[in-house]
Amino acid sequence: MPNLITVLLGEGTWLGWLFFDTWVCAYPLSYFLTAAAAARFRRGKWSARARKELMRAMPWAGVTSLGAAVLTINRPWIFFEAILLLLPWSISIYLAITGRDRGITNDLVLVAMASVSPLLMYQIANNESAIGQIPASIWQICLVSFLFFTGTVLHVKALIREAKNRQWHLVSSVYHVAAVPVPILILHSWLIALTFFLSLIRTLLIRPGARPTRIGAVEGLLAVLLVVTTVAAKS
Repeated sequence: MPNLITVLLGEGTWLGWLFFDTWVCAYPLSYFLTAAAAARFRRGKWSARARKELMRAMPWAGVTSLGAAVLTINRPWIFFEAILLLLPWSISIYLAITGRDRGITNDLVLVAMASVSPLLMYQIANNESAIGQIPASIWQICLVSFLFFTGTVLHVKALIREAKNRQWHLVSSVYHVAAVPVPILILHSWLIALTFFLSLIRTLLIRPGARPTRIGAVEGLLAVLLVVTTVAAKS
């Protein structure tokens, strides 16, 4: 979603689209590689489970590597930023190996990685290696994405993983109340704030025990609304 917003705001050069596709393919690649590493280190050997997850990663590794190679040839400096992304991913792998991949820390690490992707897309699309030259609008997309998807993580965790723990529902509700005025105070956008307000309403109305399909459908609609309102506000 963060990359889609960036593309729709005019960063859709062919390299920008290639980065978009490569980033999307990197998601299943990182998922299967993390699962393979976790199975390998937990059992102390390349078990059938570890080998199965590794084989699942191979097709995505090929596609992702091809896209990454083309991007690196055209924007060599992106290689060093890709190395920096290995740090949060290594944290995610460590949490998976230690059996904490379903915890809030891992969720927030993954949200943070997704939220910074508009910075990379802008740099690639505009051949701009200097972080300081990235416009405020791109940083704002990162902020909006991080705030929104952090709320999604808290909401879903309160409904499914921590359904019996009422404190998580309280944390989710307080977070969403606090997030509503942020787009107004920092981004000066009532339109984006509308999405956060509707996210607050769904947090208050949907209770633990709701079907996962219903939860997923509502989250999908809100994500689409975030794209629409952010693009409309920034256009």
